[in-house]
Amino acid sequence: MKKSKRPNIGVDRISELPDPVLHLILTCLHSTKEAVRTSALSTRWRYLWTSAPSIDIDISRGSKPLWASDSNKVKEIVYWVLANRTQDLDSFTLHCRDRCMDYDMSTIRRWIHIALMRKAKQIVLPPCLVRNLEPCLVRNLELDQHSLNMKKSNQSKAPINDNNNIDRISSLPDHILHMILLRLKSTEEVVRTSILSTRWKYVWNSIPSLDIHGYRGKSYLSATAIDKSKFKEFVYWVLANRILDLDSFTLDCFNYCDMSTIGRWIYLLVMRKIKQLDLKFCDRDNGRVVVLPCCLVNCDSLEVLKLDLNWSYLSLSSFTGSRTLKVLKLDKVKLLDHELVRKFLVNCPLLEELSLIGCYIHNLDYLSISCPNLKTLRIKNMFDYGENISRERLMVLCPKLAFLEIGGYMTNHLSFDVKSLKKAVIKHEYLEQKQSAICKLFAQVSHVEYLSVNYFFVKSISSACKSFNCAEEGLPESLPKLKTLELTIDCYKMEVLIPILRCSPNLESLHLTFYKDITPEEYEAFVEELDEVETRRILISHLKKVEFLGFNGEKETIAIARFLLEHGTSLEEMVFTWCNKDEYQKKSMEVMNEVSTFYKASLSVKLITLLKHWTEESFLLHSN
Repeated sequence: MKKSKRPNIGVDRISELPDPVLHLILTCLHSTKEAVRTSALSTRWRYLWTSAPSIDIDISRGSKPLWASDSNKVKEIVYWVLANRTQDLDSFTLHCRDRCMDYDMSTIRRWIHIALMRKAKQIVLPPCLVRNLEPCLVRNLELDQHSLNMKKSNQSKAPINDNNNIDRISSLPDHILHMILLRLKSTEEVVRTSILSTRWKYVWNSIPSLDIHGYRGKSYLSATAIDKSKFKEFVYWVLANRILDLDSFTLDCFNYCDMSTIGRWIYLLVMRKIKQLDLKFCDRDNGRVVVLPCCLVNCDSLEVLKLDLNWSYLSLSSFTGSRTLKVLKLDKVKLLDHELVRKFLVNCPLLEELSLIGCYIHNLDYLSISCPNLKTLRIKNMFDYGENISRERLMVLCPKLAFLEIGGYMTNHLSFDVKSLKKAVIKHEYLEQKQSAICKLFAQVSHVEYLSVNYFFVKSISSACKSFNCAEEGLPESLPKLKTLELTIDCYKMEVLIPILRCSPNLESLHLTFYKDITPEEYEAFVEELDEVETRRILISHLKKVEFLGFNGEKETIAIARFLLEHGTSLEEMVFTWCNKDEYQKKSMEVMNEVSTFYKASLSVKLITLLKHWTEESFLLHSN
């Protein structure tokens, strides 16, 4: 027997009705709970309930006693319903059936406060709830409503403290108070100022930036379940009590919250027209994929997105792009598919800055970065195993790219179409088998005006030159636009510097870091090369600034400085940048006195000595 076909249901005529009619339908439902359920009907209904004029919630969940977990779920649902409002409220009704004692009054007070912030015209409370609310609390709520309505009025009179002295700080205008609050260490400290006076009670509510850390001042390993629960409630409370839109929001919560909680917070931020979003967290379940909510796709205010997922997996299947995003930074993120990454970047037409730091891509054949407006690109591979981003093949097709920084372990194949590139910073780790890739990269960035390379880059070029048995073989034919060169060398790699100088006819600024001390023999050979006719011509005609980085008073470095001073007719500035405070205090004046006695081909050259407080880590970062 054949199965009969289902009848053609036809057009969904209800969903085609205008919003006011649909709102009327929603208000006829028994409760807000049923109204929220309509969001599953279709895309048209998904957010319709958020603009319904009335909210009616039963917090008792029937006649049975509430377990603690049930009570927490109800509190979270009520917060979510109130915070996700897109329009003002006509009425807010609570039913509790004499079960209000399952909730602390501070929680119910916050619900009422949020309703008042949504300009609720009518609030209906059950008798048992009114009995449990202190009279002063009700009066405070009325005052809260008044203060919200009067927020745009002129500044209030300066309050008087106990000593009958004028509180001049509180009498300052809002934008000055905002500047004071923004200098506090965290949002937690900002919120604490609300107890200072009535004037301060809501000032924190309108600051443009929020910065919240889950374990500030203590180890995240020592955090208890109660700490995490309080933290989640605090974040909800801060976001739900916002009066104005947000410029930036920073959250560092490690594994305090699951993705569903963070997704709701992101939705609240989208409602607050967030411009800069900086999230640092990881999923509680190792191996679980983080999926960003699709509301970010339609967020017409988001300009900056920074994600640090502590090597959690991220899927871009729902967050397919952004019409407004200008800056994207991914730090320690495992991306699932290079094709999703490529499509995401294509769907970000305004993207100007992209950073991929310590990221992985699974199922990797290649990574193609094609962004028509991208101006800054940073990529750092932190390990030479697994599936590092761009480990096999990296293609960059960005016609407006001006700044490129590549660090860590090099990819095997590089392809750049970046004729607009002006500044390149290359700080990679040394691998002997990547020498040819380094030489190709050098050739592709040969048209830049600024080039900064580390010791391992120079080492790779030096090894390539030796393998070709020719100093110039591993170098570009010319660096015609290069004006600023910063590089780190040692006594064994100084032979690379001379060919680079010969390739740079317009070099104006030279910054040198000596990775190891120069031997007298290497110094003599180096000076002999510098004295070669073509090299000296470049130094004489264009070089305006020379800086010795990481300087500690080495005699050979001083001798090189002397040679450059004696021949640099265009030299305007020579800088000795010390990294050791003790050596600086002992020798800097002595060195400057010695250098000042040298003959100077340029009468206008300035001699400068300064100290930079570099840690060992920062020095290695600079030199590597």
